[in-house]
Amino acid sequence: MPDEPRNPFYDLLIAVSVVFVITVLAYALVPPQHQPAWLLQNGWILLLIEVAAIVLFGLLSMGLDRWRTLRQPPGRDPSQQP
Repeated sequence: MPDEPRNPFYDLLIAVSVVFVITVLAYALVPPQHQPAWLLQNGWILLLIEVAAIVLFGLLSMGLDRWRTLRQPPGRDPSQQP
Protein backbone atom coordinates (compact mmCIF):
# COMPACT_ATOMS: atom_id res chain seq x y z
CA MET A 1 0.00 0.00 0.00
CA PRO A 2 1.46 3.39 -0.92
CA ASP A 3 2.49 5.67 1.92
CA GLU A 4 1.09 8.77 0.22
CA PRO A 5 -2.55 9.65 -0.33
CA ARG A 6 -4.18 9.53 -3.74
CA ASN A 7 -3.74 12.49 -6.01
CA PRO A 8 -7.07 14.41 -5.85
CA PHE A 9 -6.29 16.22 -9.10
CA TYR A 10 -6.07 12.90 -10.90
CA ASP A 11 -9.56 11.98 -9.69
CA LEU A 12 -10.87 15.35 -10.91
CA LEU A 13 -9.08 14.84 -14.22
CA ILE A 14 -10.82 11.51 -14.73
CA ALA A 15 -14.23 12.96 -13.83
CA VAL A 16 -13.89 15.97 -16.15
CA SER A 17 -12.61 13.74 -18.95
CA VAL A 18 -15.68 11.50 -18.68
CA VAL A 19 -17.97 14.54 -18.79
CA PHE A 20 -16.04 15.81 -21.82
CA VAL A 21 -16.51 12.53 -23.70
CA ILE A 22 -20.23 12.53 -22.93
CA THR A 23 -20.55 16.13 -24.10
CA VAL A 24 -18.63 15.45 -27.33
CA LEU A 25 -20.78 12.42 -28.09
CA ALA A 26 -23.96 14.38 -27.41
CA TYR A 27 -22.74 17.27 -29.55
CA ALA A 28 -21.57 15.09 -32.44
CA LEU A 29 -24.04 12.22 -32.57
CA VAL A 30 -27.39 13.65 -31.52
CA PRO A 31 -29.17 15.23 -34.48
CA PRO A 32 -29.56 19.02 -34.14
CA GLN A 33 -33.36 18.89 -33.96
CA HIS A 34 -33.14 16.63 -30.88
CA GLN A 35 -30.34 18.45 -29.06
CA PRO A 36 -31.25 20.59 -26.07
CA ALA A 37 -31.24 24.33 -26.81
CA TRP A 38 -28.32 25.00 -24.45
CA LEU A 39 -26.21 22.45 -26.34
CA LEU A 40 -27.01 24.01 -29.70
CA GLN A 41 -26.25 27.54 -28.54
CA ASN A 42 -23.42 27.03 -26.06
CA GLY A 43 -22.06 23.55 -26.80
CA TRP A 44 -18.76 24.75 -28.23
CA ILE A 45 -18.19 27.05 -25.24
CA LEU A 46 -18.88 24.15 -22.89
CA LEU A 47 -16.38 22.00 -24.79
CA LEU A 48 -13.72 24.72 -24.54
CA ILE A 49 -14.31 25.03 -20.80
CA GLU A 50 -14.03 21.27 -20.38
CA VAL A 51 -10.80 21.15 -22.41
CA ALA A 52 -9.38 23.94 -20.24
CA ALA A 53 -10.38 21.98 -17.11
CA ILE A 54 -8.71 18.84 -18.49
CA VAL A 55 -5.49 20.75 -19.17
CA LEU A 56 -5.62 22.44 -15.75
CA PHE A 57 -6.24 19.26 -13.77
CA GLY A 58 -3.66 17.38 -15.85
CA LEU A 59 -0.99 19.96 -15.08
CA LEU A 60 -1.96 20.13 -11.41
CA SER A 61 -1.87 16.33 -11.16
CA MET A 62 1.57 16.12 -12.75
CA GLY A 63 2.80 19.03 -10.62
CA LEU A 64 1.65 17.39 -7.39
CA ASP A 65 3.28 14.09 -8.35
CA ARG A 66 6.51 15.92 -9.19
CA TRP A 67 6.41 17.87 -5.94
CA ARG A 68 5.88 14.68 -3.94
CA THR A 69 8.79 13.01 -5.76
CA LEU A 70 11.13 15.93 -5.08
CA ARG A 71 10.08 16.01 -1.43
CA GLN A 72 11.28 12.44 -0.82
CA PRO A 73 14.64 11.93 0.85
CA PRO A 74 17.61 11.48 -1.52
CA GLY A 75 18.49 7.90 -2.41
CA ARG A 76 14.97 6.56 -2.05
CA ASP A 77 13.61 4.91 -5.20
CA PRO A 78 10.01 6.12 -5.63
CA SER A 79 9.09 3.02 -7.65
CA GLN A 80 9.89 0.68 -4.76
CA GLN A 81 7.53 0.47 -1.84
CA PRO A 82 8.81 -0.16 1.69
